[in-house]
Amino acid sequence: MTPTQLNFTRKSISEYLILSGGIIFAAGTIWTPILGYLAISLGFIGICLDFDAKEISTIVRINFVLISLFILWGLVLSLTVAIRPGEAFATVFAYAAHWLFPFALGYWIKDKFRVGLVYVFAALIILVGILSLGAYLNFYHSPNLSKEGMIWGLHHHIAFAAMLLMAVHIAYGSAMVPKSSNKKTIALLSIGAFIMLLVVLSGSRAYWMAGAITVTCATIYNAIIGRQRILSLSFIGVGVIIAALAVLAFPQIRQRIISSGIDNASYIDRKNMAIMGGEMIKDHPFTGIGPGQVPYVKVYYDRMAQMKLPIETGYMEKKHLHNMYLQIGAEFGIIGFMLCLGIAITSLWLLVRAAAIAGNGFSSGIAMAVFWSIITLAIGEIFDCLMRGPTVAMMIFWLIGISAGFLNNNQTMRNM
Repeated sequence: MTPTQLNFTRKSISEYLILSGGIIFAAGTIWTPILGYLAISLGFIGICLDFDAKEISTIVRINFVLISLFILWGLVLSLTVAIRPGEAFATVFAYAAHWLFPFALGYWIKDKFRVGLVYVFAALIILVGILSLGAYLNFYHSPNLSKEGMIWGLHHHIAFAAMLLMAVHIAYGSAMVPKSSNKKTIALLSIGAFIMLLVVLSGSRAYWMAGAITVTCATIYNAIIGRQRILSLSFIGVGVIIAALAVLAFPQIRQRIISSGIDNASYIDRKNMAIMGGEMIKDHPFTGIGPGQVPYVKVYYDRMAQMKLPIETGYMEKKHLHNMYLQIGAEFGIIGFMLCLGIAITSLWLLVRAAAIAGNGFSSGIAMAVFWSIITLAIGEIFDCLMRGPTVAMMIFWLIGISAGFLNNNQTMRNM
């Protein structure tokens, strides 16, 4: 066998592994993060078999570098700052598995499969939402799908709300591209409206707010650039009607609204955790306390007790601070926080460029959908830490990687 034949064989195997990883990720991650890990493992092997750094655009290189630097900084802190290095290394590895590898898998999927895989991904989220709705309406009993008056979708109800809003923006973004016919636009908007009902039933007040803000902003954007202005504005109206009807029809949703307020236990716990996170940042502004160390710094739990500020769980039990910004600041310090900020800004910028390069096709709509999904998570993470992983973090970085691939400017992508 000649060297040329060997190279061809290696490239074919690489493409097969990456595509297999993409299919498993798109169709399987919603069911269990284990399938997500399998997918990124196959993709990583495929990338290593036929790696070519020359094909990576500058903005994507910068994002790869920033994510890698964040991981390296975490390793440094694990060796020098963390009081429990084992847990610190595990946390850093988790960030690599949930950020870097899904981003790489998405980026290296071949152009002709990107759009289709994103739609498979969204369709599976909707399917789990439908199954959850069935359990919510008592057609069958499944606590993994619905409990406590909310739909959970095999995950935590807050995480599932974030996933549903990714699907909302994918449907909405695809409906608004010039290439979409009126029939297709109406069908996609109808699907988006149905997903918005599922978001309401998720019971996540943080993502109710995040979804309302980002769908409104996306509508304003579509109205300004002239993409189906009447249908776009109608989508907002339908969303408001659906939310109002859901509140009227389901007492569980009314109770979630009524229980919101500064005297709510969830609000009090989050406020107190923010105070504790602030204490950690004040004491360790540059390095933080080390990755994954929030459960183990007893001095801060003692300090909260002395201040008579209760939190929902205590020393050795608390997993995170219910605020991703405080979590990164407390565990990685200002250096880690600035790296994360750089990752977010670079991701948003590459998505804007990807949408412009992709032209008027569905790939442009997907890039903008991912843009609004990042903004949605940026708002939601004020109240939670979904970006620690596994599932939501893997999903959004995979979608960013998929969209980053649209920067491979060629005529094929412009027509997709």
